[in-house]
Amino acid sequence: MKKITSLKVAVLNTAEIEFGNSKYTLVVDMNALAKASATLNKDLTDRKSWQNMSSEELVTAAWAALDHYHPDVELKTVRQWFGAIQGEQYSALWTLLLEATFPGIVEEIDARLKEKELEEKSGKTEPNAPTQSL
Repeated sequence: MKKITSLKVAVLNTAEIEFGNSKYTLVVDMNALAKASATLNKDLTDRKSWQNMSSEELVTAAWAALDHYHPDVELKTVRQWFGAIQGEQYSALWTLLLEATFPGIVEEIDARLKEKELEEKSGKTEPNAPTQSL
């Protein structure tokens, strides 16, 4: 078995959030993903696990992303900051964390949506197959 003799490290993918007069740095690395996954009993390294993510799951992922620079911030504190996050705030946080976890995925999703839209406009998509009655 060969040993690793050289490894290039990417710069940490960070984002900042601000609550009141305090700024916090989020880092989505494997430690954050492992922490959130263990807390949620859900594998956040799997892209599919991010689909239909609940507010509680998203806030937990944000809390885990704080661990690199702010390990003293408790989950209950982050829950208080975000409350029952929804709408534009949910979308913004979800997009930020998803892109930090899977760099380039937001562009990929946008491209797929545009492609689907063009197919629908050109009539190239197949109509839904009829369903059978019970």
